[in-house]
Amino acid sequence: MSASGVPKLADLLSAEEMAMVAAVATRRKYRDGEIIHERGDRDQGIGVVVQGRIKLVYPRPDGLEVFSGLIHTGQNYGDAALLHCQARPHRAVAIGETIIDHIGRAGLDKLFGHAAIVRAFYYVSAYRLSVALALLDDMRTLTPELRLARLIARMHQANPASDRLPFLQEDFAGMLGVSTVTLAKALRRLVEDGLIQTGYGHIRINDPERLLRWIEERDPG
Repeated sequence: MSASGVPKLADLLSAEEMAMVAAVATRRKYRDGEIIHERGDRDQGIGVVVQGRIKLVYPRPDGLEVFSGLIHTGQNYGDAALLHCQARPHRAVAIGETIIDHIGRAGLDKLFGHAAIVRAFYYVSAYRLSVALALLDDMRTLTPELRLARLIARMHQANPASDRLPFLQEDFAGMLGVSTVTLAKALRRLVEDGLIQTGYGHIRINDPERLLRWIEERDPG
């Protein structure tokens, strides 16, 4: 487990076990903005993000994209598509120069013989599921500004070394399930309360601890 509480394979596995994962994988590099796979693709496989990040989006028939989540360095994804022979539910897009180890069915079967590796994959997948469920709970119970604050806090937890987060209003609105107008109002509230600053394509957290206290004071749970 990483210091931030976000599970990453390198923190859960030994160097030898990480080498075993890499040995059954096909490593590929992707440019910033390059599509890794499309929604509906049948190339089932688990991916391990070695470098960079992945943005998952749901492309709508009207051409708009609903932002579904991020996969960070050191995390695995694609478990459901592989294990249940499902088509890809999202389009995956590289953020920055990204390197991914792709593991197919045969490679995964080899790894299934090692309990520590299976357990690590499970921890990462379970964490990502818990984040998704938390976002759904927030949609039902919290105000837009509190939901936005919690999302920003979660993203900072995943990368605590930096107080600057990449930010596109369309992405955050899609992830929170609100309009860009509603998101802009929530964003303005956080700025007025001195919690964040906005810049071109990014936001900066003024004080992560103060942000967490602000959330705790307003969270009905």
